[in-house]
Amino acid sequence: MPGFIGRSYAAMLRQMNDRSIAMVETQDIGNVAAQAFFEPGEYGMKEFPLVGEQLTFQEIQRTFREVVGCDIPETYGLFVTMLRWAIPDFGDTCRFVEDGGYSWDCTDLVKEQCLLDFETWLKDESEFCKI
Repeated sequence: MPGFIGRSYAAMLRQMNDRSIAMVETQDIGNVAAQAFFEPGEYGMKEFPLVGEQLTFQEIQRTFREVVGCDIPETYGLFVTMLRWAIPDFGDTCRFVEDGGYSWDCTDLVKEQCLLDFETWLKDESEFCKI
């Protein structure tokens, strides 16, 4: 989202270098959770990853540039580095992703649930295309 938090998140993603980041739209989480309540026989007691896409910062940047027409706004990397040091959980999460993080093959789930990809989210749901 536009604003300081979004700029900080973009700077954090840049620091992840070529690591893929698992992404999912919050509305998709709600839709799948609602399905689980309405269809407990299908979803009950099952665990599965809910990831719309796994993208590197470079892939996110390329899509953002194509859709919005400019680079993704970022804050100073030094600020994110200070946050990583000042907030241990945040620093641990960043290191986890840098060390390889999670990796899933969610192709079937994405098709089955019609989860949004980043480009569609950017065009249809984000505030970037509304300003």
